[in-house]
Amino acid sequence: MFFMLYFLVMITLYNAVSKDGYINEVNGSEDFVPYEVWHEFLELCTAYDVFAMGKNSYQAIQEYEPEERRLFESLPIKKVVISRDGNFTPQKGYEIIRSVSELPKLGKNILLSSGPSLNDVFLKEKLIDKIILNVIPVKVVSGLKQFSSKEPNMILKSEKNTQEGRVLCSYDVVY
Repeated sequence: MFFMLYFLVMITLYNAVSKDGYINEVNGSEDFVPYEVWHEFLELCTAYDVFAMGKNSYQAIQEYEPEERRLFESLPIKKVVISRDGNFTPQKGYEIIRSVSELPKLGKNILLSSGPSLNDVFLKEKLIDKIILNVIPVKVVSGLKQFSSKEPNMILKSEKNTQEGRVLCSYDVVY
């Protein structure tokens, strides 16, 4: 029964990335990502029933301006933090799971946005079905990439230009 569950679940990984492939700068900042991208991301979330993130992504969201955080937290989707830290407890309105294998049990249409360590785990477990990249037309030069290991074998499915030279790319993941 658990084996069949994976076939009914779709996990999409989303990251905003610089044109040279970084999801944040050396200091952890995402200042290169335009303000509009947050609102586009919130709209994207409405197409999913679960949003999953790592502990670091959760903590970054908690540092957002109160109104921006409120917009996210008021979305009618399940919000899940994945962390092996047994001492970590997110605030009310968030669920916590300790293993990526628990995520497919929480919904059928899951959006994941996380950093390289968690992205690598999902990739290794072959749980990512699709990748959406919001490519920001700036070079960051150094920081964190989307994956710390080799990137998956991807087939470009579609490409759509967005505002201000950004490109939204959608890939199906082939293992």
